[in-house]
Amino acid sequence: MPIYTCTETEERELRTKRLLNSNTHQSFMNLIDDKVEIIITARSISRDEKAYANEQGVTLIEKPIARDALAFMVNQKNPVNNLSIEQIQGIYTGKYVNWAEVGGLDCVMKPYVRNRNSGSQEKFETMVMVGLTIKDFPEMQIGTTMMSPYYQLENDTAGIAFSPFYYYNVMVGSSSIKAIGVNGVAMTKENVKNDTYPYTSHVYTAVRSDVDRSSVAYRLFEFLTSEAGQAIVDESGYVPLQTVATGIRSLENESKVVAPSGKNVSVYNLSGQCLSKPQKGINIIVNKRSAKQKPQIIKFIEPR
Repeated sequence: MPIYTCTETEERELRTKRLLNSNTHQSFMNLIDDKVEIIITARSISRDEKAYANEQGVTLIEKPIARDALAFMVNQKNPVNNLSIEQIQGIYTGKYVNWAEVGGLDCVMKPYVRNRNSGSQEKFETMVMVGLTIKDFPEMQIGTTMMSPYYQLENDTAGIAFSPFYYYNVMVGSSSIKAIGVNGVAMTKENVKNDTYPYTSHVYTAVRSDVDRSSVAYRLFEFLTSEAGQAIVDESGYVPLQTVATGIRSLENESKVVAPSGKNVSVYNLSGQCLSKPQKGINIIVNKRSAKQKPQIIKFIEPR
């Protein structure tokens, strides 16, 4: 929690008027409508938001700044500690309706979902349920705040819900709710860091493409993926990218074939993931050169 050294009146001003916070969807809408200069969100722009931006003739620049994960949670009294990917998908398509079918107690499941365009709902649909039809759970659609799943599960031993892992691990810390493993991999920060947990994701920052490149907003946008910015990401409790990704979305050089070599050269894909070797398509070659120089980033297309 922040420690304020100002007066109570000044603190109230900071909390209520200076520090703007919205849910993920509203943050994107505010940016598109030019009400804010920079946002940090739990996911990339959604289909609905992109359609709205197109209607307004607005384009955004966004990039990942940290790693997170989608955690599946149950009440602490639920004996289930792990589910397979197939079981989670089966629960939300209606294939499984009783916890006894997946190793739990003999009781009817209550699969909670979030509202459309919420950060966690978008991640759930695009990461977990891609290509599948989610059963309509009108009575299980819970409120629009990040705390909604926690309020529901606190006294519901038959429920299951999902939430960003950072929110579960750092911000809530509820003793009555537990995050379960997926495919035998525990939901821990270490497993997000080593990329063994199946549903790892990214936290994003975004600005409008017409932002003044000399503005504080754009400088902050660039800073967040610098070495100093990533140190702050790590200190906050998020998992840093572990990559030099600054400038990935503003490449200008012509595509060309480059043979990466040398101990200071790394290869990344457009999601910012470090590759052991180049893949077909566009890769990013980062030549760190020296500590005093900015990384050299160029397009790379692997020969067929």
